[in-house]
Amino acid sequence: MALYAVPLWLPLILLLPLLLLFMKRMKDAGQSEQLLPPGPPKLPILGNLHQLSSLPHQSMWHLSRKYGPVMLLRLGQIPTVVISSAEAAREVLKVHDLAFCSRPLLSGAGRLTYNYLDIAFSPYSDHWRNMRKIVTLELFSLERVQSFRFIREEEVGFLVNSLSESSALAAPVDLTQKVYALVGNITFRVAYGFDYRGTSFDRDRFHEVVHDTEAVVGSISADEYIPYLGWIDHDDMIDVLLRIEKERTGLGASQFTRDNIKAILLAYRQHKALLAFACRKQESIHLVPYSS
Repeated sequence: MALYAVPLWLPLILLLPLLLLFMKRMKDAGQSEQLLPPGPPKLPILGNLHQLSSLPHQSMWHLSRKYGPVMLLRLGQIPTVVISSAEAAREVLKVHDLAFCSRPLLSGAGRLTYNYLDIAFSPYSDHWRNMRKIVTLELFSLERVQSFRFIREEEVGFLVNSLSESSALAAPVDLTQKVYALVGNITFRVAYGFDYRGTSFDRDRFHEVVHDTEAVVGSISADEYIPYLGWIDHDDMIDVLLRIEKERTGLGASQFTRDNIKAILLAYRQHKALLAFACRKQESIHLVPYSS
Protein backbone atom coordinates (compact mmCIF):
# COMPACT_ATOMS: atom_id res chain seq x y z
CA MET A 1 0.00 0.00 0.00
CA ALA A 2 1.54 3.27 -1.12
CA LEU A 3 2.06 6.09 1.36
CA TYR A 4 1.53 9.60 0.12
CA ALA A 5 3.55 12.42 1.69
CA VAL A 6 1.55 15.45 2.85
CA PRO A 7 2.82 18.65 1.21
CA LEU A 8 4.43 21.04 3.69
CA TRP A 9 2.33 23.94 2.49
CA LEU A 10 -0.99 22.22 3.26
CA PRO A 11 -0.91 22.84 7.08
CA LEU A 12 0.01 26.46 6.41
CA ILE A 13 -3.05 26.90 4.22
CA LEU A 14 -5.24 25.34 6.90
CA LEU A 15 -3.80 27.60 9.61
CA LEU A 16 -4.07 30.77 7.53
CA PRO A 17 -7.78 31.44 8.31
CA LEU A 18 -7.10 31.02 12.03
CA LEU A 19 -4.16 33.41 11.81
CA LEU A 20 -6.25 36.02 9.98
CA LEU A 21 -9.06 35.68 12.54
CA PHE A 22 -6.59 36.10 15.41
CA MET A 23 -5.08 39.21 13.82
CA LYS A 24 -8.53 40.72 13.27
CA ARG A 25 -9.50 40.15 16.89
CA MET A 26 -6.26 41.68 18.10
CA LYS A 27 -6.90 44.72 15.92
CA ASP A 28 -10.49 45.10 17.17
CA ALA A 29 -9.31 44.71 20.77
CA GLY A 30 -6.68 47.39 20.26
CA GLN A 31 -9.27 49.79 18.86
CA SER A 32 -11.70 49.13 21.72
CA GLU A 33 -8.94 49.58 24.33
CA GLN A 34 -8.38 53.11 23.02
CA LEU A 35 -11.97 54.00 24.02
CA LEU A 36 -11.68 52.64 27.56
CA PRO A 37 -10.67 54.61 30.68
CA PRO A 38 -7.10 54.20 31.93
CA GLY A 39 -6.33 51.59 34.53
CA PRO A 40 -3.55 49.53 36.10
CA PRO A 41 -2.07 46.53 34.27
CA LYS A 42 -4.01 43.32 34.84
CA LEU A 43 -3.09 39.68 35.26
CA PRO A 44 -4.60 36.88 33.19
CA ILE A 45 -7.77 35.45 34.74
CA LEU A 46 -7.40 37.41 38.02
CA GLY A 47 -7.43 40.84 36.42
CA ASN A 48 -6.81 43.43 39.16
CA LEU A 49 -8.11 41.39 42.09
CA HIS A 50 -4.61 41.05 43.48
CA GLN A 51 -4.43 44.85 43.89
CA LEU A 52 -7.45 45.03 46.21
CA SER A 53 -6.96 44.70 49.96
CA SER A 54 -9.48 43.82 52.66
CA LEU A 55 -10.56 47.48 52.39
CA PRO A 56 -11.22 47.71 48.63
CA HIS A 57 -12.45 51.31 48.72
CA GLN A 58 -9.07 52.45 50.06
CA SER A 59 -7.21 50.40 47.44
CA MET A 60 -9.34 51.96 44.69
CA TRP A 61 -8.69 55.43 46.07
CA HIS A 62 -4.92 54.89 46.00
CA LEU A 63 -5.13 53.58 42.43
CA SER A 64 -7.32 56.51 41.35
CA ARG A 65 -4.62 58.96 42.46
CA LYS A 66 -2.41 57.47 39.76
CA TYR A 67 -4.91 56.65 37.01
CA GLY A 68 -7.46 59.43 37.42
CA PRO A 69 -11.05 59.92 38.64
CA VAL A 70 -12.46 57.56 35.97
CA MET A 71 -10.55 54.29 36.13
CA LEU A 72 -11.05 50.83 34.65
CA LEU A 73 -10.40 47.73 36.75
CA ARG A 74 -10.81 44.10 35.83
CA LEU A 75 -12.34 42.15 38.72
CA GLY A 76 -11.47 38.75 37.39
CA GLN A 77 -13.01 38.83 33.92
CA ILE A 78 -15.51 41.58 34.78
CA PRO A 79 -14.69 45.12 33.60
CA THR A 80 -15.48 47.64 36.35
CA VAL A 81 -15.37 51.42 36.07
CA VAL A 82 -14.41 53.21 39.31
CA ILE A 83 -15.64 56.80 39.78
CA SER A 84 -13.84 58.91 42.38
CA SER A 85 -14.68 62.56 41.76
CA ALA A 86 -17.78 64.71 42.14
CA GLU A 87 -17.76 65.74 38.48
CA ALA A 88 -17.55 62.17 37.22
CA ALA A 89 -20.18 61.04 39.73
CA ARG A 90 -22.55 63.71 38.42
CA GLU A 91 -22.09 62.42 34.86
CA VAL A 92 -22.86 58.87 35.97
CA LEU A 93 -25.66 59.46 38.48
CA LYS A 94 -27.46 62.39 36.88
CA VAL A 95 -26.57 63.01 33.24
CA HIS A 96 -26.35 59.34 32.17
CA ASP A 97 -28.32 57.81 35.03
CA LEU A 98 -30.42 55.49 32.84
CA ALA A 99 -27.29 53.78 31.55
CA PHE A 100 -26.01 53.07 35.07
CA CYS A 101 -29.15 52.65 37.19
CA SER A 102 -29.36 48.84 37.18
CA ARG A 103 -27.59 46.82 39.86
CA PRO A 104 -25.26 43.98 38.84
CA LEU A 105 -27.09 40.65 38.65
CA LEU A 106 -25.49 38.79 41.55
CA SER A 107 -26.43 35.16 42.03
CA GLY A 108 -27.13 35.52 45.77
CA ALA A 109 -29.64 38.32 45.24
CA GLY A 110 -31.18 36.45 42.31
CA ARG A 111 -31.87 33.35 44.38
CA LEU A 112 -33.46 35.29 47.24
CA THR A 113 -35.63 37.49 44.99
CA TYR A 114 -36.94 34.77 42.67
CA ASN A 115 -34.73 35.79 39.76
CA TYR A 116 -34.73 39.55 40.47
CA LEU A 117 -38.51 40.00 40.69
CA ASP A 118 -38.32 42.53 43.53
CA ILE A 119 -37.66 46.26 43.27
CA ALA A 120 -34.23 46.67 44.83
CA PHE A 121 -32.41 44.24 42.51
CA SER A 122 -34.62 44.21 39.42
CA PRO A 123 -32.97 45.75 36.33
CA TYR A 124 -34.46 48.97 35.00
CA SER A 125 -37.36 47.83 32.84
CA ASP A 126 -41.14 48.00 32.43
CA HIS A 127 -41.45 45.51 35.29
CA TRP A 128 -39.40 47.75 37.60
CA ARG A 129 -41.40 50.86 36.64
CA ASN A 130 -44.71 49.09 37.28
CA MET A 131 -43.52 47.77 40.64
CA ARG A 132 -42.27 51.21 41.62
CA LYS A 133 -45.64 52.70 40.73
CA ILE A 134 -47.48 50.13 42.86
CA VAL A 135 -45.15 50.62 45.83
CA THR A 136 -45.36 54.40 45.59
CA LEU A 137 -49.15 54.39 45.55
CA GLU A 138 -49.84 51.52 47.96
CA LEU A 139 -46.94 51.61 50.46
CA PHE A 140 -45.22 54.98 50.38
CA SER A 141 -48.28 57.19 50.21
CA LEU A 142 -48.78 59.57 53.14
CA GLU A 143 -51.93 57.77 54.26
CA ARG A 144 -50.25 54.36 54.27
CA VAL A 145 -47.14 55.57 56.10
CA GLN A 146 -49.27 57.31 58.74
CA SER A 147 -51.26 54.11 59.28
CA PHE A 148 -48.09 52.50 60.68
CA ARG A 149 -47.23 55.47 62.87
CA PHE A 150 -48.47 53.90 66.10
CA ILE A 151 -46.16 50.91 65.53
CA ARG A 152 -43.13 53.15 65.14
CA GLU A 153 -44.07 55.19 68.20
CA GLU A 154 -44.55 52.07 70.35
CA GLU A 155 -41.25 50.54 69.28
CA VAL A 156 -39.34 53.77 69.88
CA GLY A 157 -40.96 53.94 73.30
CA PHE A 158 -39.80 50.40 74.09
CA LEU A 159 -36.28 51.37 73.01
CA VAL A 160 -36.24 54.49 75.20
CA ASN A 161 -37.48 52.51 78.21
CA SER A 162 -34.83 49.86 77.62
CA LEU A 163 -32.08 52.49 77.48
CA SER A 164 -33.45 54.14 80.61
CA GLU A 165 -33.40 50.84 82.52
CA SER A 166 -29.84 50.13 81.42
CA SER A 167 -28.80 53.61 82.48
CA ALA A 168 -30.36 53.17 85.92
CA LEU A 169 -28.42 49.93 86.37
CA ALA A 170 -25.22 51.44 84.92
CA ALA A 171 -25.19 48.53 82.46
CA PRO A 172 -23.35 48.76 79.12
CA VAL A 173 -25.52 49.11 76.01
CA ASP A 174 -24.83 47.78 72.52
CA LEU A 175 -26.44 50.63 70.60
CA THR A 176 -25.90 48.95 67.24
CA GLN A 177 -27.85 45.90 68.37
CA LYS A 178 -30.57 48.08 69.88
CA VAL A 179 -31.09 50.04 66.67
CA TYR A 180 -31.01 46.86 64.61
CA ALA A 181 -33.65 45.33 66.90
CA LEU A 182 -35.76 48.49 66.61
CA VAL A 183 -35.82 48.36 62.81
CA GLY A 184 -36.38 44.60 62.87
CA ASN A 185 -39.30 44.86 65.31
CA ILE A 186 -40.98 47.59 63.27
CA THR A 187 -40.51 45.63 60.06
CA PHE A 188 -41.82 42.42 61.65
CA ARG A 189 -44.97 44.08 62.96
CA VAL A 190 -45.67 45.90 59.69
CA ALA A 191 -45.02 42.85 57.51
CA TYR A 192 -46.63 40.11 59.62
CA GLY A 193 -49.14 42.03 61.70
CA PHE A 194 -48.26 40.87 65.21
CA ASP A 195 -45.76 41.44 67.99
CA TYR A 196 -43.70 38.39 68.92
CA ARG A 197 -42.93 39.68 72.44
CA GLY A 198 -44.14 37.21 75.03
CA THR A 199 -44.53 34.40 72.49
CA SER A 200 -42.43 31.29 71.87
CA PHE A 201 -41.03 32.78 68.67
CA ASP A 202 -37.24 32.56 68.57
CA ARG A 203 -36.30 36.21 68.03
CA ASP A 204 -32.56 35.61 68.10
CA ARG A 205 -32.85 32.92 65.44
CA PHE A 206 -35.00 35.24 63.31
CA HIS A 207 -32.39 38.00 63.57
CA GLU A 208 -29.71 35.45 62.68
CA VAL A 209 -31.64 34.49 59.54
CA VAL A 210 -31.94 38.17 58.59
CA HIS A 211 -28.18 38.64 59.05
CA ASP A 212 -27.50 35.55 56.92
CA THR A 213 -29.86 36.84 54.24
CA GLU A 214 -28.10 40.21 54.14
CA ALA A 215 -24.77 38.42 53.81
CA VAL A 216 -26.04 36.33 50.89
CA VAL A 217 -27.52 39.36 49.13
CA GLY A 218 -24.23 41.26 49.37
CA SER A 219 -21.98 38.33 48.54
CA ILE A 220 -20.31 37.60 45.21
CA SER A 221 -19.60 34.07 44.06
CA ALA A 222 -16.41 33.04 42.32
CA ASP A 223 -18.09 32.42 38.95
CA GLU A 224 -19.22 36.07 38.86
CA TYR A 225 -15.57 37.13 38.84
CA ILE A 226 -14.33 34.23 36.75
CA PRO A 227 -17.05 32.72 34.51
CA TYR A 228 -14.92 29.61 33.93
CA LEU A 229 -15.89 28.52 37.46
CA GLY A 230 -19.61 28.54 36.69
CA TRP A 231 -19.66 24.74 36.50
CA ILE A 232 -19.28 24.53 40.28
CA ASP A 233 -22.59 23.35 41.71
CA HIS A 234 -24.62 25.46 44.12
CA ASP A 235 -27.16 24.43 46.73
CA ASP A 236 -30.67 24.59 45.36
CA MET A 237 -33.86 25.06 47.32
CA ILE A 238 -34.16 21.38 48.23
CA ASP A 239 -30.56 21.26 49.49
CA VAL A 240 -31.20 24.21 51.79
CA LEU A 241 -34.43 22.75 53.16
CA LEU A 242 -32.82 19.37 53.81
CA ARG A 243 -29.91 21.04 55.61
CA ILE A 244 -32.32 22.99 57.82
CA GLU A 245 -34.21 19.78 58.60
CA LYS A 246 -30.96 18.00 59.42
CA GLU A 247 -29.91 20.76 61.79
CA ARG A 248 -33.35 20.61 63.44
CA THR A 249 -33.76 24.36 63.35
CA GLY A 250 -36.76 25.36 65.43
CA LEU A 251 -38.76 28.55 65.67
CA GLY A 252 -39.92 28.49 69.26
CA ALA A 253 -41.99 25.37 69.91
CA SER A 254 -42.20 24.54 66.21
CA GLN A 255 -39.86 22.04 64.62
CA PHE A 256 -38.80 21.84 60.97
CA THR A 257 -39.49 18.31 59.64
CA ARG A 258 -39.80 16.45 56.34
CA ASP A 259 -43.50 17.29 56.28
CA ASN A 260 -42.58 20.97 56.29
CA ILE A 261 -40.29 20.37 53.31
CA LYS A 262 -43.07 18.61 51.38
CA ALA A 263 -45.52 21.40 52.14
CA ILE A 264 -43.09 24.11 51.07
CA LEU A 265 -42.19 22.36 47.81
CA LEU A 266 -45.85 21.71 47.01
CA ALA A 267 -46.74 25.34 47.67
CA TYR A 268 -43.77 26.47 45.61
CA ARG A 269 -44.86 24.35 42.66
CA GLN A 270 -48.55 25.25 42.74
CA HIS A 271 -48.31 28.89 43.73
CA LYS A 272 -44.99 30.13 42.36
CA ALA A 273 -46.49 33.38 41.16
CA LEU A 274 -48.12 33.99 44.54
CA LEU A 275 -44.85 33.35 46.38
CA ALA A 276 -43.03 35.75 44.07
CA PHE A 277 -45.61 38.45 44.76
CA ALA A 278 -45.32 37.88 48.51
CA CYS A 279 -41.55 38.17 48.28
CA ARG A 280 -41.84 41.49 46.44
CA LYS A 281 -44.39 42.74 48.96
CA GLN A 282 -42.16 41.94 51.93
CA GLU A 283 -39.20 43.52 50.16
CA SER A 284 -41.25 46.70 49.68
CA ILE A 285 -42.58 46.75 53.25
CA HIS A 286 -38.99 46.45 54.48
CA LEU A 287 -38.43 50.00 53.25
CA VAL A 288 -41.39 51.51 55.11
CA PRO A 289 -39.57 52.27 58.41
CA TYR A 290 -37.03 54.35 56.54
CA SER A 291 -39.75 56.51 54.99
CA SER A 292 -41.00 57.93 58.25
